[in-house]
Amino acid sequence: MRMLYFTTAYNAALLDRVHEEFLLRWQALGHETSILVPDSSRDRQSRWLVEDGAIQVYRPAVSMQRSDRLLNNVGRRLTEYSYFFSLLRDYLSFLRQHPEIEIIHVESVYPLGAIAAVASLIDRRPFVPTIRGGDLIADDSISYGFARYKRVRALLKLTFARAAAIRSVSPSASAMAEQFGCPTQKIITIGRNIRDEYFERDQAAFRAESRAWLRQTYPAIAGRNVIVAAGRLLPVKGFDDLIQALVGLPQAVALICGPNRVDEKLGDYGEYLGQLAHRHSVADRVIFTGGIPREQMPQYFAGADVLAVPSIIEGGNRTVLEAASLGVPFVATRSAGTPEFFSAAAGISIAPHRPDQLWAGLATILAETSEQAQARSQTCQQEAQQFYSPQVAQRLARLYTAILAKQPLSGNF
Repeated sequence: MRMLYFTTAYNAALLDRVHEEFLLRWQALGHETSILVPDSSRDRQSRWLVEDGAIQVYRPAVSMQRSDRLLNNVGRRLTEYSYFFSLLRDYLSFLRQHPEIEIIHVESVYPLGAIAAVASLIDRRPFVPTIRGGDLIADDSISYGFARYKRVRALLKLTFARAAAIRSVSPSASAMAEQFGCPTQKIITIGRNIRDEYFERDQAAFRAESRAWLRQTYPAIAGRNVIVAAGRLLPVKGFDDLIQALVGLPQAVALICGPNRVDEKLGDYGEYLGQLAHRHSVADRVIFTGGIPREQMPQYFAGADVLAVPSIIEGGNRTVLEAASLGVPFVATRSAGTPEFFSAAAGISIAPHRPDQLWAGLATILAETSEQAQARSQTCQQEAQQFYSPQVAQRLARLYTAILAKQPLSGNF
């Protein structure tokens, strides 16, 4: 099977090892793949840059010429994605030059899924978008989600109509797709893979090393329970609820790992959270680490006693999967999506906007005996195996094989 992997960003050397690992597993199954990814920074050389290697990467320059930039201005105004029309042009050009491509794996419902949907009016090869992040979120109260916009919603309907299937990364994401009119029979839930390193190590030794490293790096947490939360500092992440929950956990410190952002309504959100911590008299127990390199995040997760995910809404929070694979339990909102993959023996699911429930869940896990904690840790690791790259590659291969064979989609792949 020859698959095109259509994504908005790819740099295996720096950030995107998780994508490369999935694609290498895909190739190990006997299939072929290439990557199409827009390059918005290149303003010289040829329009197309081709990188050879284990996986061939094609990078069209989408903002090189004045005509590109004019097209991008139109794209931003009409579709909320600057490169919509320039990338549509290059996507169709690529498909014309590569008749060997049989199926397109699209790494978002919006904007890439919509681009593939418009292109499918000309090129009818099957494409399967993956629901990602804010694709289907429409929440004006937190100024978040592409689906807030009327034109985007129209393009989502076209995407659902034209796609061979919609790959959902969580049961919650499936429900979102249904709310926007996606036929239920088209939605297939297959979780995202996480990096191989989360599975291929001595977990007990790594957790012990990470605990020691974390306490050496942040002396303020010595002798206290450690709660880790991760994500960009934005209202949608619900970190304000974590700060409120911390009031009732005097022996705990929260490490909030993620880069600061400016919110449309609240301004500098890191500053807002810092002021909130002062108002609740927990500023000495909240540590804002700033952005952490992806390769270092496993140490933060493994060094924690519990992961907190108080997100208001997400398509599929990855930190739950990553922490659980290391044996770290979680307290997470059901609206984060991925907690639904786990049993109550692995972590605790709560309602969003409920700092009282967040406090109760964290207090429960932090009060468990060593035997209870060990049992919970083992359950986390066992149930996280489904997110190992070989498992995900096999499931997607079965789905795509069924699509190419024009078999009915059963939902069980």
